[in-house]
Amino acid sequence: MSELPEPQWSALRTLASALNDVEVEWRLGGSALLAIFGVDAEVHDLDITVAADSLEAVEVACEAWVRQRHVGDAPPPWCSDWLLKASINDAEVDLIGGFCVLGPSGRTHVPQDLGGILDVDGIEVPLADPAVWWWVYRIYKPTKAAALADRIPPERRDRAVARLEGKDGPPQQPGERCSPRG
Repeated sequence: MSELPEPQWSALRTLASALNDVEVEWRLGGSALLAIFGVDAEVHDLDITVAADSLEAVEVACEAWVRQRHVGDAPPPWCSDWLLKASINDAEVDLIGGFCVLGPSGRTHVPQDLGGILDVDGIEVPLADPAVWWWVYRIYKPTKAAALADRIPPERRDRAVARLEGKDGPPQQPGERCSPRG
């Protein structure tokens, strides 16, 4: 596994167990995803994306840790449906429902594509597709996008652009995924 600070590993184990127990479809993204894929990224929090309609289930699973709840008031470039800010085992966590960003083609709902499964001490952590996060980082943190780009084949990046910017392009093919650094 790549290096995450221990508070984030501990929070990830705790959170993954709670979300998996309530059978919420979720993905680990953000700088923690970059670190897992071998990008030198400073990880300040865990970014967890979930479907917009899972707010109630996520609140039940995470009620002990949630300290802020925002519904419908995301500042640009974000336009997600909701955000729960939590603190778990001394780590900050953003639980993002209906992940959305204002991109080149306007409001873009970011898909929950699976980029792989990471085993963290016997607990499954579903990783977001790094090509999707590369596209997101191009909008608001180009240096992170550039650092991630060399870990994603050019044709995957091209498909992410085509798909997320509304141009013709096939979706990611089953089994065609980047692998986390081991």
